[in-house]
Amino acid sequence: MPKASLTARFVESIRPGEGRTDYWDSDTLGLCLRVTRNGVKTWWIKYRVGGGRGGRQRVFRLGRFPDLALADARMRARRLFVEIGDGGDPAADRDARRSGDDVTAFAGRWIASLRDKGRKSADAWEVMLKRDVLPQIGRMKPAEVKRAHIREIVDRMKKRGATIQVNRVFEVVRALFRWIGREYDDVITADPSFGMQKPFDECPRERLITDAELRTLWTALESVREVNGRSRGGKAFAAMKPLVTEPVRLVIGLLMLTGQRSSEVGEARVAEFDLEEGVWRIPAGRTKAKRGQEVPLSAPASALVEKAIELGGGSEWLFPAAFKTKGGKGGPIFHTAANHAFKRAAAAAGVKDVRIHDLRRLVASGVARLGFGDDVIAAILNHAPRGVTARHYNRHRYQVEKRRALDAWAAHVEAVIEGRAASGNVVSLHSGGA
Repeated sequence: MPKASLTARFVESIRPGEGRTDYWDSDTLGLCLRVTRNGVKTWWIKYRVGGGRGGRQRVFRLGRFPDLALADARMRARRLFVEIGDGGDPAADRDARRSGDDVTAFAGRWIASLRDKGRKSADAWEVMLKRDVLPQIGRMKPAEVKRAHIREIVDRMKKRGATIQVNRVFEVVRALFRWIGREYDDVITADPSFGMQKPFDECPRERLITDAELRTLWTALESVREVNGRSRGGKAFAAMKPLVTEPVRLVIGLLMLTGQRSSEVGEARVAEFDLEEGVWRIPAGRTKAKRGQEVPLSAPASALVEKAIELGGGSEWLFPAAFKTKGGKGGPIFHTAANHAFKRAAAAAGVKDVRIHDLRRLVASGVARLGFGDDVIAAILNHAPRGVTARHYNRHRYQVEKRRALDAWAAHVEAVIEGRAASGNVVSLHSGGA
């Protein structure tokens, strides 16, 4: 166990060995930096309670480096040693606080940590936990959860007909318990999902929406339906209501024309759009790839954006939610709104086995069919470059090529929707039913 006067530079430069190594700080006795073979660096203190060398030895975790720097670790350790000298026992206090913590409590901390890191998946994962996981194991202590409990969660979902969604929930459960093991290694000794396989095999989806299906889908999106109800006075009435609200229809239209992800469209801010230049600049923090993306806007796409801004009534969001959030602030449209609307339109159009994410494949395949290459398609989709040359040397952004491709694709989509030749006059997608 090496002992040294630790420095910030030394702590930064430590490389992992074959096993776990503890580095004891000679400046603050009892403070230790533990480095695992995977390179994880964690600050600990060791102390005794009960008086002198005969007292019970205890350890207490301060936090991880670099989240907790050397100077901060020393300051916190010295403060705790003062409390220990006065009869305190931080490890016992911690154990007492955690003794009543169940899976629900730890899940709440995990989701909060994901939100702090800006993980956009946090909301969806929280929904999965509340719907399928916490009703089964939420009141259990993490150490009480076994493989049989996870299998029960999986089996209940299978019984109601879920398939690939079972895999997603399984992955969330596994991620939760791995996080508990990393952050609170005194709470569980093993991940209960260790060694388990995904419940269902997954193959890349190959469903491609045809031109005929695209036309019927858009017709359904613009359609209206009869809604029957009763007034407060009890009088029956019938009213015609759009199958899909206009803002959501505009979201789906932009997905069809740009090939971007539904979260990137639904959570777009008005400030990201330059309609004079005809470009949509998505910040790196909002993309799955964590790379900024510039999307050239075709004339039909620009028209949809202009209509959305008009409907937004001055909101910072391109597609503001109809209702304010719990904090009283207006946010973007809920991420599932377009998914549900697309399912309704597909059902009304009689189009089977289609999902909103298939629109991204539709754009990629359609652009390829129009004669554009894989490099341009990858740039439109904001996919990571492949190969040494593409990753390290080719810095071309394909802006001109992307604009030509998306302009050609928009012309094709409008031609399909209007039932005319692609060379005909352009008809705006935002005309028609609201």
